Order: sequence, then structure tokens, then C-alpha cells
Amino acid sequence: MTSTAQLDLEQTYPGFGPPIRHATKLKPFRGHNHCPVCDSHDGRCRGGEEIVLCMSETQDVGILNGYQFRRLSKDYLWGIWAPYTGDDFNPIDWETRKAIRDSQAEEERRQRIARELPVAQRNQQYRQLLSSLSLSAIDLADFQRRGMSPVEISGFNAFSVGQFQRVKNLSPDLPGILPGGILNSQSGYFWPLYNVHGQMVALQQRKRNVSEDNRYIWLSSSTKRNPEGNGPHVNGELPLAVYKPGGPYNRIALVEGTGVKPYLLSQRLHLPTIGAAGGLWASSPETLYETLKVLSQAASEQPTITLYPDAGAVRNLNVFRQYQRVIRLLEEWGYSVEVAWWGQNYKDNSCDIDELNPIELAHIVFKPTWFFNSLGLEYELGQLFLKLNGLTDTPTVTINKRYIELSDLGPIDPGSVVAIASMCGTGKTEMLKSLVSQVKGQVIMPGYRNNLLYNTEDRFTEQDDEGNIRYNLIHLFRLQKEYQGNVSMGFRAERSILLCFDSLLKI
Repeated sequence: MTSTAQLDLEQTYPGFGPPIRHATKLKPFRGHNHCPVCDSHDGRCRGGEEIVLCMSETQDVGILNGYQFRRLSKDYLWGIWAPYTGDDFNPIDWETRKAIRDSQAEEERRQRIARELPVAQRNQQYRQLLSSLSLSAIDLADFQRRGMSPVEISGFNAFSVGQFQRVKNLSPDLPGILPGGILNSQSGYFWPLYNVHGQMVALQQRKRNVSEDNRYIWLSSSTKRNPEGNGPHVNGELPLAVYKPGGPYNRIALVEGTGVKPYLLSQRLHLPTIGAAGGLWASSPETLYETLKVLSQAASEQPTITLYPDAGAVRNLNVFRQYQRVIRLLEEWGYSVEVAWWGQNYKDNSCDIDELNPIELAHIVFKPTWFFNSLGLEYELGQLFLKLNGLTDTPTVTINKRYIELSDLGPIDPGSVVAIASMCGTGKTEMLKSLVSQVKGQVIMPGYRNNLLYNTEDRFTEQDDEGNIRYNLIHLFRLQKEYQGNVSMGFRAERSILLCFDSLLKI
């Protein structure tokens, strides 16, 4: 069993306590500085002295290079890892600490919301700020490079800004205003984010002359020197960008980003569009629910929610998980959800929705969500197989006995892979029976040959005194027959299932 360090409840810990500001900023792992968890050095993972945020390893797979998985970050982008100490894990203490953390986090959230400038005042003051700005030639060229027409550029409502401009007559509670009337800006351009009621609730900025990884930022008053300054949040959630082109509609579009991309989608396809930074719609559930409610009431009929994934989204597991989150949320709310598809499997040889020409836009097809999920699952399985193919053939444990038993393997960490090589008739199936009987949840056992899986099913089959057959491990083909083709119902009802690897995409 993986163990967790004992913590002093009177002290806050990175990754455990409520959201706090660290004196030492987490730095990206780049160049010769590799992530200690996944060994990457492309800047996606970050770390400090006591914590690592890893984008590659987002599940508990045991101890990695002296680090132990704690939990997922709130936005589901990073796995939070901390040094492993080897102390025993106490589930009662964990629940107590979690309750304290949750209570502290909720209190801090209430305090942050209380400090927010009301939406009506934000709207008035942001409009006042933007009325004094204009679009420079250098920023205009960026929109022209994207193929935007003069009408589209004018309608987008962007404004150029310099670094740390001085402003007048704006509330210090307005996100982006620093003490002394300084605008917390970099050289680049702003664009406003409107809520579903047409109010300006936030500003985002595209910085000039920086890398793509750090080009887009929220206008915020929260800095190291001004830690209590307001961020862009509205009612504790990051704002969503809502673009409404006008005219009748029966579809609502969701697309990543808050600026040009959702704006152009709304204009060119004449659909109300909801944009989210990083695809994090599900991280602003109250805002999303209210937005969809208002847009649905104005639709010509009950609208379908359509996702427009970026090119390569199904091959970026962190982004793909955000789509899965919002799909589940929308379906829980009772919406019909579909995915717009133009073959954007790969980022290198496809385009995002705002880069398609009119002919390509006309050839977009609409797929069910299971199609999109299967593409992401296929890629994830492919990555898993690559890892498995890279396993060493040097055994870590050698067992010299006639029959192998579960106890011979020792403790098995959650998420770990155990590969066993032994001759036929050495007790592997009996050991699996013992393992399956101890699992509290559902067991899915894949294999590469159906005839071997049928033999395994027979070994797990029992017959009572009245001759009734009980399948402790049922093959997918038999499940389809028993449930008259309703595989989904069968999966919910059966505890343990056998299937070949190819059939994983059917579930």
C-alpha cells in the first residue's frame, strides 16, 4: 500500500492546505532542469522545493523517483506530487485533514467573492477604460495575418495597450488596477469578455514578442506585491466568453479560447458561442449553467450543444480530459451533445475552426460524443502500449515454487503494472481468481486471444446445487447475448468482464 506522510493540522502544506501564496514561485522544468516525476523538460511541468506539478503523470502510479502522488489539481491539468517520506497512511487522519482543508477553502472563496467588484460596476468601468484606447498598426497586422476582414476586426473590439499604463478614475477593486492607478498590463492588446447578458466582466490580453506558451494572460490585480488584489473571477469562477451574432439558432457552440477563435466561429457559422480559456468550461459550472439556460430560452427550439475541438485535442490527454469533463456535465444537465468533426486528429496537418475556409466549413460533419471519446481512448491506449513495450525483461522478483500465489507478489501499488512470466500450469489463473475476489469495484480483464479468454471464463465459472451457472468473470460476447445486445446495461450490471484489446473501443 502506498503510504502518506503525517501532517500537523496547525500548519499548511503545499498541495494539502487551502490555496496559499508561496514565497517561492513554482518554476517550469526546462533545458537541463528535468521534471523529477516524468523526466520531461518542455516547460509544461513545474516545481519548487516541496511540490511538483506534473502534466504527464496525473494518476497514482506508485512512488516515482522519490515522489508520491497526492491529488489532481482543481483544473485537472496537473498531478500534484510531493516527496515520499515512508510514513504510514492513516485514512481517519486523511478524512479529518480533508474536511479542514475543504472548510478553509470555502471560507477563503467566500472572502474572495465578497471582495469582487459587482458586475454592473465592472461593465461600466471597463467600458470607460477601453474608450480611451485604440488599436495600433502593429496589432492590426496580427488580425490581418489571421485572415480577418475589416468588418470582423472592427466587431472584435480589441484595443492596444502599453506596459503599466497609468489610468484615472477607476476603482482599485477593478481587476487589473494596481495601487497608485497603474494598469497591470504588458505591451499588446486587450479584448473584453462579455457574459450572456452583454456585460463586460473581464479583459484578456495577448502579449507581444513572447513565446506561444505564455502569450495570453488575464488582466488581474493580484501580484506578488499586491497579493490581495482581485483576479478576473466572477462569483469565484473564471469568466466564460459569450459571443451572440444575432438571428435564429438551434445549436450552441463551445470552443477553446476566449478571443478571436470563438468570435470568428460565432460570426462565420452564425451561432452563439461560449469560449473558455484552456477549455475549462467545467471549472466554471455556475457560469456555464446560467449561460446555457439564457441561450436555450432564446433558441428557436431546444438547442444541441456542439463542441468544436482544436486540431490535435484528442492527442493531448490534458485537453482531452477537459472535453470529457464538460461532456459529462452537459449530459447530466440533460442537453444533447455532439462534436463537430473535420478530421482534426493531428495538430500538424489540420486546422482549428477559425482557420477553415468557407468550403471546409461547409463540409463539417457532426459526430456523437462516443466517437470523440473513442479517438482519445485509442490514443491513450497507444501511449500505454508504448510504455509496456519499453518494459525491461529483467525480472525484479524470481519465485522458485510449483504454484504461484498472490502473496508472492508482495504489496501492489495502485496504478502499477505487474508482468508475470511463467509456464502453463503454474497457478496464474488461480492467483487471478484470488485477486478478483478481493477487488471491491469492477474488474475488466483484457487479453489478446479470445480462445484463451473463453478458457479463463470457464475457470471462473461456478455451478450451484440446482445446476444454475454463475459467471464470476463473463466474456463480452456472452454479455452481449445475455443482455440482448445492450452492452451498456451489461457493463453496469456485471462486476467482472473479459474482452479482447480491440473490444476496448466498444465500451
